[in-house]
Amino acid sequence: MNFHLTRYIIVFGLVVSSAVSAVAQSSILHASQVLPGGTRCDNVIHLMHLHGVNNSVNLTMSASMLHRSPLGTMLIPGDELGDLEIIQVTQVLHDDLACGPKIAVIVQNQSARKVCGFHVSAVAILGHIFPTSPNRTVRVEKLEPGEALEVLVQLPIEALAMGNRNGQIIGFQRLVVAIDSYDEFVETNEANNLKAFDCRDLQVVSPTVEQSVETISSTTETQVRQEVSVDVGNGATTSPQTPTPDALQSAIQKLGAEQSDAMEATNSL
Repeated sequence: MNFHLTRYIIVFGLVVSSAVSAVAQSSILHASQVLPGGTRCDNVIHLMHLHGVNNSVNLTMSASMLHRSPLGTMLIPGDELGDLEIIQVTQVLHDDLACGPKIAVIVQNQSARKVCGFHVSAVAILGHIFPTSPNRTVRVEKLEPGEALEVLVQLPIEALAMGNRNGQIIGFQRLVVAIDSYDEFVETNEANNLKAFDCRDLQVVSPTVEQSVETISSTTETQVRQEVSVDVGNGATTSPQTPTPDALQSAIQKLGAEQSDAMEATNSL
């Protein structure tokens, strides 16, 4: 009796643990999926307070290259500093109604060293920026010295419905793009990491799709060009030409008649 009871308890425990595991695997959600407002963009707002937008401040022109660190103030040589720069920002043609707009950001590493693990953020704005404005951040694994890379950032679908004007849904009207958006790297120009755009000024480009073109070769008729030289006497020949069937037939008959005349002349001799 105790043996059967123990077996039932073990089986029941296995069933319960399997069910709990299945529920746990199917209910894994991120905080942004259940909290109102989605992910926040406080880090971008903080950078905007520090550097503004669409500015450029080259720190290599300053007299002091002193920077604070957990170990105190330190001097960083100018040739050890580089810069991440936004080269171009475009909007990819929106072709999927179930997804938000996609932004293409070209970033270049203006330094002599490889940069690893920096972030690129894009924030959709209607009016003023708020911590809960629709935003998305992606992580770039590495960027080699002097290399330029296109980073695709897909905004949440909420960016397409941020307001309502007399029953008409209004999407985002401005866009803020930030590279090194968590301010993790010391750069010669921190201010050029932030750019703001009016959506009407953003160029819309088609998505890059590799298209394979299949060439089908079908031979319906093969024409062979034959060049025929016809002796017209006195060592002259006609120029090469593409003969018609009638011309070929007459040429063959003419050659046959000439051969017959030659054989009769030989026999008469």
